[in-house]
Amino acid sequence: MHLHHHHHHHEHVDYKEQETHPKTMIHGQGDENTIVNAWISEGVLRFQINNGIACRFPKLPGNIQRMGVERGTVYMIASLEHKELALYKIVVPSAGEEARVSFVRDIRSDEEYGEKGLWVRKCGSSSYAYQLSDNPERDGILIDSEEGVLGDAFPIAIHRFCVIYYKKTKCDHPKTWRLTSNIIMLEHNEEIACTASEWMFPSPAFSLDHSPLILILTVTGNLIFLDIDSLTAILFKKRYESAGIRAIFKGVNSSRRIVGIFGESIIIEADLIERPHGHHAHSSSYKIFKARLPQKFRGIQTRSEEGINTNVMTDPDPVKLIRYVQYLRGCSECGERECLFNERSSQRKHHQTTNFEKKMKGMENSYSEIMHNLNERFKVKKAELFSKMSAPLEYSHLWEEFLERRRMAREEFEEAMSLMNAARRQMQ
Repeated sequence: MHLHHHHHHHEHVDYKEQETHPKTMIHGQGDENTIVNAWISEGVLRFQINNGIACRFPKLPGNIQRMGVERGTVYMIASLEHKELALYKIVVPSAGEEARVSFVRDIRSDEEYGEKGLWVRKCGSSSYAYQLSDNPERDGILIDSEEGVLGDAFPIAIHRFCVIYYKKTKCDHPKTWRLTSNIIMLEHNEEIACTASEWMFPSPAFSLDHSPLILILTVTGNLIFLDIDSLTAILFKKRYESAGIRAIFKGVNSSRRIVGIFGESIIIEADLIERPHGHHAHSSSYKIFKARLPQKFRGIQTRSEEGINTNVMTDPDPVKLIRYVQYLRGCSECGERECLFNERSSQRKHHQTTNFEKKMKGMENSYSEIMHNLNERFKVKKAELFSKMSAPLEYSHLWEEFLERRRMAREEFEEAMSLMNAARRQMQ
């Protein structure tokens, strides 16, 4: 096991203040041009894109206990009438339709929501970690290590099917190593970003699918760049020398989450502290800061194209959706060989529509099955590479190929769906 020590760089993270929000409002960004805000006032949930007109959701599924944004999507935990909990999200449809609150899943009693932003559930003697938007049944990563070994380390993020555990120690420079096939350990002497607000979902870490890098924000606003392929960690400290900088950090208590990386910039949130007379410090609002990424990482958004055609995974079955759609369209009826209803009856229309819906549902199911199989195959390969102690290059080839296969499957699925929709429109 190599321990990698890495020194921090003299280049600093130079934050510029953006805006301030009350703590009851949550803020997120899907991409450079899409900002979402959500808040509850007078019992009504309000949701707004790019400071436009806020939509209102007067009827809520239950009592909202927590709200937060993951990658530009707003999620909520609601407690329902019998005290059971469920997860919902706000779905923003394309062009012109209304946003809606949509049920994601029930939250079970064996799931635990960590204050560092990951979920963990126990299943017999095993534990699995997963993200807010994951399906716990399918997407959980097995914590394949003895509890004793993990000690007081806690999971802060998942990237490329690995769980990153963080441990606060006395090291001034972050150090990292791979503990097991699924667990990467990171140690450093700072607290990790967290929030004074019980209300939101924290996220001290942020990663991009096509890059082995994961960024971790410390409570003081420093950034650790962890490369999980080469197992290196670099610390960049925030600039704090000039009076101007000190002024924008006046009253800032602690960094609380990474909003995202957009272009060459990173956006974070930090809680402000206000002390009412004789009360304990509490935060009633937070600020948003933006900084350019350090020089070395400015290209992190543009994906590397190398290594895509190396065959590391065994070939999956090609997606059979397209052929399926062609069969459907070739049939003059509704996709059923024999249609029982005569030409123009409303029954026939209804029959066709329900059939199409059944077919599309079937396609969605087979698509998610294909994606699931790809994930499983990837995990097996990853474990094999780990047991051979393979070079980081093989990891990154494996990952590139995996992403490429996912992309191909998705494109084929989208093409199939648009053919279906076209066929459906002709019918009507």
